[in-house]
Amino acid sequence: MKKVLSLIILLALIFSFSACDGDAYDNTISYYSAEAFEDALNEGTKVKGKLVQFCVEEYAPDSILGINCHAGEHLNFIFDDELDVKAGDTITVRITKEPSKIFLIGSWEVPCEFIELVTEGQENNIDKEPVTEPSKKPATEPSKEPTTKPKNMAGAPDDWTNLLEKHYEEVKKQFEDAGFTNIICFAHEIDYNENYVFEGSVLNIAIGENGEICTFEKGEQWEKDIKIRIDYRVKPAEAPKPDTTKIVLPEAGSKLAKDFDVEGQSTIYYTNVDGISNKPSIQTWGSATVTDGVAEYLGYLEELGFTVKITNRTHKEPYSGFHIYETDIKVSNSSVSWTMYLCIQKEAYVEYEFHIYIS
Repeated sequence: MKKVLSLIILLALIFSFSACDGDAYDNTISYYSAEAFEDALNEGTKVKGKLVQFCVEEYAPDSILGINCHAGEHLNFIFDDELDVKAGDTITVRITKEPSKIFLIGSWEVPCEFIELVTEGQENNIDKEPVTEPSKKPATEPSKEPTTKPKNMAGAPDDWTNLLEKHYEEVKKQFEDAGFTNIICFAHEIDYNENYVFEGSVLNIAIGENGEICTFEKGEQWEKDIKIRIDYRVKPAEAPKPDTTKIVLPEAGSKLAKDFDVEGQSTIYYTNVDGISNKPSIQTWGSATVTDGVAEYLGYLEELGFTVKITNRTHKEPYSGFHIYETDIKVSNSSVSWTMYLCIQKEAYVEYEFHIYIS
């Protein structure tokens, strides 16, 4: 009986040590900014157990993902318990699971646990080196403190909150006038409401090699060559418009383009006859009955300035419940014109053929 009991205790100790070893993490901060952390995720780096320090851009305890601290461009740090933090706070967290990308949105969902709130002037409570007591020296006559600032230091031109939403060139000049020499400006393509903000307005100011300082007060001192990154908004670049002096085909990725079949010498064919993939539906466009993909294409042509005209349309019902719709279409502007033909058959599902006559 004693041997059995000893064996049970031994096994329990082995599992206990194994569990401890599995949960052991490095207590060194791996990433000092949301930007550096996001770059690592985009490169496929494994980050479970890593420590990340970042500036909170928005605290959303009731978000659809849960208790959420937004940071960087596409980061959602998700916690199990509510935090006493606000926008502008710098916090340290540990990643508890490998982050995953949110379908369609492209943002990262980052499960983590709160470690500490880093207050201004506070050192991190992570992996501090022991401080040795300096040896006492004989008292000497105190030296006079310099009455001027050290030549290699400069002060922040204003509180960080007063610099946000100004034009980035104005903010850059304020830092240059204050004496700073290592300033870069970084544009972020963001779709925004022009009633509230404007192109070039400052989103964030990150100071330090890794952008670890994102909140500061007017006059706060750093070396003049410290790295200062000013992030600002720009509208996303518009896709180049097609040449409207030539025949314009359906946009790449559009519903009609996905049904491309074959390009002949004089005709381009689009078909969908299985009623399963890229399933079409019927719509009314002007006086004609068309598919949703064709309706989208005709609207696109009108947006480009083309005149779209229904030149002929017919509807037949050979027997009850089976419908055939045929439509002839002409597209033109001052430089080019072409014709198109659509045939729809509708019974249990919708199938169609669409011809674009290119010569």
